[in-house]
Amino acid sequence: RYWRDWSSDVCSSDLVSALQLSALERFDAEYFRPKFIAIRGRMPNACTSLSKLADVTDGNHNEIAHTYVQNEDLGKRYLRGSDLDDFFLSDDCPVYVSNDAYKNLGRGYVRSGDILLSIVGTIGPVTLVPSWRGDLCANCKLAILRPHEVPPEVLAIFFLTDFGQALIRMEVRGSVQQGIPLDA
Repeated sequence: RYWRDWSSDVCSSDLVSALQLSALERFDAEYFRPKFIAIRGRMPNACTSLSKLADVTDGNHNEIAHTYVQNEDLGKRYLRGSDLDDFFLSDDCPVYVSNDAYKNLGRGYVRSGDILLSIVGTIGPVTLVPSWRGDLCANCKLAILRPHEVPPEVLAIFFLTDFGQALIRMEVRGSVQQGIPLDA
């Protein structure tokens, strides 16, 4: 409950966070920030974790740089965190993998209506995959969310709100290279 300075017998009265150990799901202090506790208290139970809103996985974990090809005529688009740009996919510096490599990347296949979320490094950018995009595959730095009941457009926009971004930030772990670990 209270921070204790073990170099003295004086206990600081600065409340860091109050919680019951038996109720802990996590042990990282950032999760228990007062701001996040207040936000969780205002959210419906169905919105307290990403997995309650959508099926969540991350993209491809295979080493594929050696399979890159020059353009889309020779392969399929391979998405990275830098390809997420304010709700849309950026086409500034696209990367493509060979068609043969793409066949082995099923874990990272992206479909129309999927929501992509950057989960390593720059965490929080969100993109909705439109129906006109062709075959796509995401790397492991992106989460692929397939909403359960909420229309994908609505859920993607929710993730851009203060509440949605707070929900994303609550899932972040790590100190140097922060990320959102996903159950695989």
